[in-house]
Amino acid sequence: MNPMSSFDPDQPSQVHDAVSDRILDWPAGWAHMWSRYAVLEESADSVHFLGLILDGWKSMAAPISSERPPRTGR
Repeated sequence: MNPMSSFDPDQPSQVHDAVSDRILDWPAGWAHMWSRYAVLEESADSVHFLGLILDGWKSMAAPISSERPPRTGR
């Protein structure tokens, strides 16, 4: 997980909530609430946000394509 100090709320990602010890999907549509409600706890590199304590994040993995790559050679 990446530190919350490098979190970009405008990007879809997954965040870890220390209160519930769960990974939550972060939709980019919540970015407008981030600037209003997020409080960075710098000493712990966590963020208090609407009852959650977010202490790490990771990028959403690109969806796996069901298409096969083109064959090469032969």
